[in-house]
Amino acid sequence: MAEQTRVRRRRPSAEVRTAILAAAEELFAERGFPGTSTKAIAERAEVSEALVFTNFGTKAALFEAAVMDRYEAFVEAFMAEVAKGELEQYTTAFDLVHSFVEAFAKFLTENRSIVLSYLDYYRLAADDSSGPAANFALALVDLEQLLTRRGPELGLRVTDTRLAVRAIISMVLGLVLHEDLMFSGVRRPARARMLREITDLVVSGLVER
Repeated sequence: MAEQTRVRRRRPSAEVRTAILAAAEELFAERGFPGTSTKAIAERAEVSEALVFTNFGTKAALFEAAVMDRYEAFVEAFMAEVAKGELEQYTTAFDLVHSFVEAFAKFLTENRSIVLSYLDYYRLAADDSSGPAANFALALVDLEQLLTRRGPELGLRVTDTRLAVRAIISMVLGLVLHEDLMFSGVRRPARARMLREITDLVVSGLVER
């Protein structure tokens, strides 16, 4: 009997790209940027390694698409919510700040492993201004504009909007990523209480100047 040749079904390019992105996201979360190879990504996606490079060019570009775009998607979704009913949605400075603090903390909690792998990548590529960090900074411009536009009418005295936005993000990042360390051996407050405390600190600092 003649040996039968296995014919592999050709997958649509969109399906291949989706499979690669899903595999990359999983592996980057599990192993970090340095510990993840394009070969391993290809194997998990069940495609050839050549297709990984054909679709994304480099491992760094694939990381950006699989991980960094999650940050940008969050910011875009948040801004879309703001645009729906901006005049009615935020009636106080606390409402404005807390809405972002709460939403960002939820995003970080749900994607903690991805965030950690991003930070690991950024540590290795900190001198590359064209990398994912640049895209994240660009995405924050929308939040800066929101604070500039709505802040004054809600009583916020923001002298440096760019710094204020990054200070808020840094506090939430620190809380979510290092919560276990910060409360090791002591009673941990409820997450909602901690987020309200961050909001109070921010609002007090921006109002009572």
